[in-house]
Parts: sequence; C-alpha cells; structure tokens
Amino acid sequence: MTTICEIEVVCAVCGTSSSFSALMSTTNFGCNDLDGRPPEMERDTMHLWLQYCEHCGYINNDIGELHPNAQEIINSQEYKSILTNKKYPPLSQLFLCDALFYPDDHVQAGNQVLCAAWVCDDGQNQELAREFRNWAANRLLTLQPFTGGQGGDINTGMQLVDILRRAERGAEAMDLARCLLADPQVQAEKKMVKILEFQLVGLYKF
Repeated sequence: MTTICEIEVVCAVCGTSSSFSALMSTTNFGCNDLDGRPPEMERDTMHLWLQYCEHCGYINNDIGELHPNAQEIINSQEYKSILTNKKYPPLSQLFLCDALFYPDDHVQAGNQVLCAAWVCDDGQNQELAREFRNWAANRLLTLQPFTGGQGGDINTGMQLVDILRRAERGAEAMDLARCLLADPQVQAEKKMVKILEFQLVGLYKF
C-alpha cells in the first residue's frame, strides 16, 4: 500500500511556495533488477521522487534545500535544453536535470540518469533508455577501479556491469565482470560470483 500526503514547500531558490504530493510509504514486492531498477510498484511512485518549482525551474527531492550553485545550473544552457527537449519524457527530464546538481558526485549523478532510463523502460522507449544508460555508465566509469579497496565500491561495479550490458557495451561489461571475479572480496561472496557468472553467460551469447 502506498501512502501519500500533500505538503507545502517554499523553494530555496526563488521563495515561491508550492504544493506537492509527498510519498510517505510504499509496499515493495519483488526484487530490484541487476542495474538497481526497483519493482513495478515502487517505480509507480517515481513521479513523487523529485519536486519541480514551476516558477523558477529548480529541481530537487526537496526544493526547500539549496544545492550549491543552484541558480547558475538552472540558468545553464544544458539545463534549459533538457527541460525543452520534447524527445525526452517529462519525468526523465527532471531526473536528468537533477543529475546536473552533482558535478562531483558521480554515483548520485549516475543514479539520477539511470532513473531517467527506467522511465523510458516503462514507456517502451528502448532507444532513449539505452542512451541514458550510456550517460550513466560514463559517469560511473570515472570511479574505476572497483576492486582492491580503491575508487568506487564493488557494489557499484556490480551494478555497472548490468548497465553496460543493457547499454549494448558488451565488451566493457565482460572486462569489468572478469575484473570483479578476480577480486578476493568478490570471490568470498557466493551470491556475487553467481551473478557475475550469470552476466558473463549472457554476454557470451550477446
């Protein structure tokens, strides 16, 4: 069961008060996909994950909280072009714009772009979903290596294997899967080993 309430939020950028539906709780049946995509019931709440100020264009999970350089980002050509790109589903636009507020946080930015891909999955727009997964992959790849206790963590590497596979970057996905399988920390986790071996079988057939 999903519980929603109405709230008033004052935008931290322009000071305008707006009403939003806020997600209080939701029931989650099933498991996430290997790229982190949540089950359908949880995905049905994605339109509640972000708030958009219609007055100034600010986007955040809580527009009452101010991102550094928020006004500069809102005024940027990249931000504006995303919001006006009719090729992108409106909800995807919000996630893509939100990612711009995390220039140095590649995990957060990558995951926001990935959310845009999930929106396209549900809209049966595989071409755009692939494009957005490529964007997400490029952000997450900057965190390499994912093994040996350096760079990004192993769980991010595991997720990235599937993102690369779904983005049709099979060779990169295979290389990363093999690299992870060679890591002693991964070898000690039977579930991780099985997942990576499953991924490799699928990639060999790709």
